[in-house]
Amino acid sequence: MKFLFNLLRRSAYGAKRQADNNFCLLASRKQAYKYILTLFLLLFSTFSFATVNIQQWQTTNGVRVLFIASPQNPILDLAVVFKAGSVYDGKNSGLAQLTNAMLNEGAGDLSADQLADQFANVGAQFSNDVTTENGRVSIRTLTEPNALNSSLQTLELILAHPTLPQTSIDRIKKEMLVGLEYQLQQPDYVARKVLSKAVWGDSPYANPLDGTPTSIPTLTRTAVQDFYRQYYGQHNCYIAMVGALTTAQAKTIAEQVAKSLPAGSVPELFPAPTLQPASTQHIPFNSTQTAILIGTLGITSNDPDYFPLTVGNTILGGGMNSILFRKVREQAGLTYGITSSWLPLTKKGVFVINLKTRNQEAVKATQMTEQLLKQYWQNGPTTKEVQAAKQFLIGSFALSISNNAALLSDLVYIANYDLPLDYLNTVQYKLAQVTQAQIKTAWQKHIHLDHLAIVTVGNL
Repeated sequence: MKFLFNLLRRSAYGAKRQADNNFCLLASRKQAYKYILTLFLLLFSTFSFATVNIQQWQTTNGVRVLFIASPQNPILDLAVVFKAGSVYDGKNSGLAQLTNAMLNEGAGDLSADQLADQFANVGAQFSNDVTTENGRVSIRTLTEPNALNSSLQTLELILAHPTLPQTSIDRIKKEMLVGLEYQLQQPDYVARKVLSKAVWGDSPYANPLDGTPTSIPTLTRTAVQDFYRQYYGQHNCYIAMVGALTTAQAKTIAEQVAKSLPAGSVPELFPAPTLQPASTQHIPFNSTQTAILIGTLGITSNDPDYFPLTVGNTILGGGMNSILFRKVREQAGLTYGITSSWLPLTKKGVFVINLKTRNQEAVKATQMTEQLLKQYWQNGPTTKEVQAAKQFLIGSFALSISNNAALLSDLVYIANYDLPLDYLNTVQYKLAQVTQAQIKTAWQKHIHLDHLAIVTVGNL
């Protein structure tokens, strides 16, 4: 589930340090970390497994709706999610990003500033973003009638009647180019782009979300209008809601939002990516450190081995107590932080190990990391490691249902990947059932050692 991957990333980021003279400080922090974690797990181990009631229905025009009643605070979080990510860019790299960014640049008779004022005047928040697979539009608003009605009316105007003005397109394209120019100066970003192509090949999953320096200038208003008409419609979306509403109120709101949407069309299907040949690529880069990525084709979002792989990843590279962190960071002193992640997608995601090291240590760090991965693939985890990882993940689960925003992210994940409605209620149980043998079997099945892609970007 999405919270598990976010949790692992946060743990990994906490492992980064800026200089070698912080080693002693890190050691003391690690002891504190272990102490706090022990208390945390003892606290949550006394609780029963979580129960979340997800309601689902379809609007009269066929839009799927997922809803969680959360009466604690007078707030509604609502997201409308479309299959409108970069996988649908085709040859127009960056088009999905540009189209999504344009939605609130003017709608109906209102300018971008006026739309922002409409939300601000009632204390509401609007956000929009795009990922590899989806484009999303969200609001957070008070459920007080005046604020709620005003926010919904503004949202409907944005979804149904965006003006997509040329002046805003020109401005946002310039912003995209400036952002891309900065990103291309970061070895980590360059490494991710190279790895995406090495793992996904010609699959649309390898489409660069941010576009390219040559594609962005060619994006036209006509292309944006066509992308909006095709992908931002009733037949290509779902609605997720978490808030202080009755079911009847939620159904009324869902009908109201769904009715405002244009028809759109169902997006074309594309084949699942296939395993690519093993590859090793070095990109010369003027930097003091080398970014290193080791990856291979991953899993689908509903793979039956998801939980063994998740527990196994916590052990291998999911935080400060992981094998990779202990061996590569603490014992060898080759990096300030190292992580591994399974990132599932609807078709096939990616497994990746991520680290940075001093240029002169890049070869050694790469070889050591690859060797540790192979050893883990061959031997699997110990019983003690499995138990500790399971306790950590089960205890941490409460964070994923602790507030409306977290629950909304869970709903989006469940809807996007067609997971069962009781998914949140079974996560802790399924984690608890994972065995040492299941982890070893799953890793040997899904880690393709003879198809590894290794990317280094730095000044070797």
